[in-house]
Amino acid sequence: MTESSLISFRVFKEVYDDANFSRRYRLDEPHELSPTQLEAWQHWLPGVFQKTNRQMYELLLTRGDLLIDGVMPDCMIQFCAHVTGYETILQRWESGDTRFAFSAVAYPAGFTPYLRDSYARLAREQARLLAIIG
Repeated sequence: MTESSLISFRVFKEVYDDANFSRRYRLDEPHELSPTQLEAWQHWLPGVFQKTNRQMYELLLTRGDLLIDGVMPDCMIQFCAHVTGYETILQRWESGDTRFAFSAVAYPAGFTPYLRDSYARLAREQARLLAIIG
């Protein structure tokens, strides 16, 4: 899910970025997006990004017992805060306040690499266990 979300964000930026979209990503401050960018963001955020974010958030909360390390790492905690920050943005939009466009908490840089590494570790452990019983 994380990889597909990153691909979607790259596509969004290719279509709507005027080379400043990422730099305009000022957290918890009024946005500086053009009307076209804001309109697109208001469709992509709830329709693409936040759907995936919510699914990952729910998995982390409901299946956290399956984490390899036994504790939730900081990047996952920050991701959860990032997701709930966007819930606030969506509530503002529903009430007509479009001054803010971004979560107050940035997407954690270490989240995707952590998930990739954890998945690879799980796959290796699964293969090892299957070899033992197989």
